[in-house]
Amino acid sequence: MKIRVISCAGVAALSLAAVASADFTPELAKFGGAYTIDFRTGAIMEDKSGSADKAASTVYDSTNYVTSGATGYGVAGTSSTDLASVYGDSLNMTGSGAVDSFKFTLFCSSSSTGALVSATETIRFYRQSDNSFIGGFSTSVAALAKGFYATYTVTGITGLTLDTSNVIVTQQLSNVVGSSRMGTVYGTVANAVPAIGTTTAGMYISNSGQGANFYTFTNYTSNSNAVYQVNTTPVPAPGAAALVGLAGLVTSRRRR
Repeated sequence: MKIRVISCAGVAALSLAAVASADFTPELAKFGGAYTIDFRTGAIMEDKSGSADKAASTVYDSTNYVTSGATGYGVAGTSSTDLASVYGDSLNMTGSGAVDSFKFTLFCSSSSTGALVSATETIRFYRQSDNSFIGGFSTSVAALAKGFYATYTVTGITGLTLDTSNVIVTQQLSNVVGSSRMGTVYGTVANAVPAIGTTTAGMYISNSGQGANFYTFTNYTSNSNAVYQVNTTPVPAPGAAALVGLAGLVTSRRRR
């Protein structure tokens, strides 16, 4: 399955309210694997290091929140029986540009009646300034055992450009097979901040149990944040692109 790019057509602005607190009970989430997904083919490869284009730079990275997961130690997860739940976070990145690769996490709760067999994850980007939709993509994800989370790095992304460094990212499952309770993991390291970029307190949640909002969790009020990594490449300004094209045309004429 190839990854499907989402256009702006028919996607409404993100629904938001003020930051709220919630008494969510942290769920133990053990590390279940790292996956790389090829944007061009949709192929999912296990235990591969996702590599960005050489010209790409990391503009946001909160994967330091789950570093301990690499050793098999558990981190905190949150989940819901509403399989269409939306999770996300506000990202204040160090730059904008064309998205080259994107990393996210997925969690199959130990309270699920079964393991995740397959599903589709949709990633969406919105502008913080007015909550308007920028773009996104949908991709298949791998099977996942109960009580485990996995990281997914989608590489070689094309056709998705962020025109601002301050965005809101959301993730939402569909076509879920096997699991009855899914979610994501979040930062629990005391006073944790992203390794690159910044974020505000609280992560975005919208489902049948919680209204669309940014929530801070009891005991983790300063770092209830989702785990994401964004790599981008610069986009030439229209004037610069025109100059490059003109230079090529002049060179071509001189050679004739």
